[in-house]
Amino acid sequence: MGDLMNELLGRAEVLRQTKARRTVAAETASAAVREAIESARDLQAEVRASKGTSTLRQHLRSMYWRVVDRGAWWLVPLLERARQLACFRAF
Repeated sequence: MGDLMNELLGRAEVLRQTKARRTVAAETASAAVREAIESARDLQAEVRASKGTSTLRQHLRSMYWRVVDRGAWWLVPLLERARQLACFRAF
């Protein structure tokens, strides 16, 4: 994995220099952070309220979909890829 990581880091550096992302305004970043903290607190409150009402698997599945519904759409392909890798390694 070391060679692959070095290659990816090199590609990332080239992209950073050639196609740099636009900076985000401080107000926009602060608003996003506040919203993320508020969502995390809401989720924590929901988790605490639902403890004991389901199995661990049901609880984790419910928490996963709540996070996805709140905008963490990137979790779906990430977990699908992890599942594929885990199945591949099992055989």
